[in-house]
Amino acid sequence: MAGVPVIVSVAVAAGEAWGLDKHQIMTVRRTGTQVVTSGDAAFASDAVQIRATSRVGFGLINPAGIVRLYNAA
Repeated sequence: MAGVPVIVSVAVAAGEAWGLDKHQIMTVRRTGTQVVTSGDAAFASDAVQIRATSRVGFGLINPAGIVRLYNAA
């Protein structure tokens, strides 16, 4: 379609389509990320285990740039 990639998803209702520019979408991380390290259970492999807990979401630079296409009939 004119060189524009199209991604199909079962999450979009039949007869609908959404258009958006991938350059206007950001992945955002909220403050409060926790990183914990532990070497206790990894002595056999000489490793350190790392666990990170974070909340992420999507941010839209231009929400008015999202276009919904549907059959109004």
